[in-house]
Amino acid sequence: MEIRVTVSPQDKAFWVEVGRDKKTEFVERILPGLGFDGSVNPAKAADPYAPDLIVEGHLADLKSQRMPFFKAREKYGVDPQFAVTFNEKDFLRYRDRYPSMDIYFWVVWQTCERTIANVRYSVRPMAGVWRASFPALRRRIVGQRW
Repeated sequence: MEIRVTVSPQDKAFWVEVGRDKKTEFVERILPGLGFDGSVNPAKAADPYAPDLIVEGHLADLKSQRMPFFKAREKYGVDPQFAVTFNEKDFLRYRDRYPSMDIYFWVVWQTCERTIANVRYSVRPMAGVWRASFPALRRRIVGQRW
């Protein structure tokens, strides 16, 4: 018998805790492998909404993406192989409080196939780190209303 436990994407406390481990791994293992020096932002201790990292002396946030946005083509005309999601609340906070920071997307597709409403979606396995400045990202977000 398979027991499957799911966690709501809205369970902020759960995802903050999971994210803490990802930030530490990213700083200790991934950044040095990319030739960057970084640390977890000390402001996170007092403010869980503060940017995650300081990389090469510059504020940055980490977006760890493990599940493709399988319906990205259907909804927005974007290839799901390369589509990532971006929380609107984060976007607005960055726009208002941290308009020049960098965003690191740490992508590891752990699930490459999914059936949704009897339609099979798939992507190729992929892993990597991409960096974008928030100003550049702001200009590229699909469906931007801001």
